[in-house]
Amino acid sequence: MTEAVAHALVFSGRRDPSWMIDEAIGTELVRIWEGLDPVPIAASLIDQLGYRGVVVDGLAGARFLATGGTVTETRAGARRTRADPERRFERRVLDAGPPGLIDRASRPE
Repeated sequence: MTEAVAHALVFSGRRDPSWMIDEAIGTELVRIWEGLDPVPIAASLIDQLGYRGVVVDGLAGARFLATGGTVTETRAGARRTRADPERRFERRVLDAGPPGLIDRASRPE
């Protein structure tokens, strides 16, 4: 598995912070994804200021958007969405980021 790049969706009009996801964390994220239940709708970004979710590009050859308790995989133009009510995928991506990236009040519970 090649390294992936994560982005925290926090800014409007400025570059969002990004960091590398190493192979071990990437493997863990794929396992989390595989354990989630499919849902019939695609995730959409919450229209708000501040933290909105995370994107992981290049993980297992796909792009993942985790926001609002769902994770959407986009691969070759096809989308699949899975429910993540505990936001395990999203929290694990944030945990792999730089310390202090998202303040406690803004982090998903």
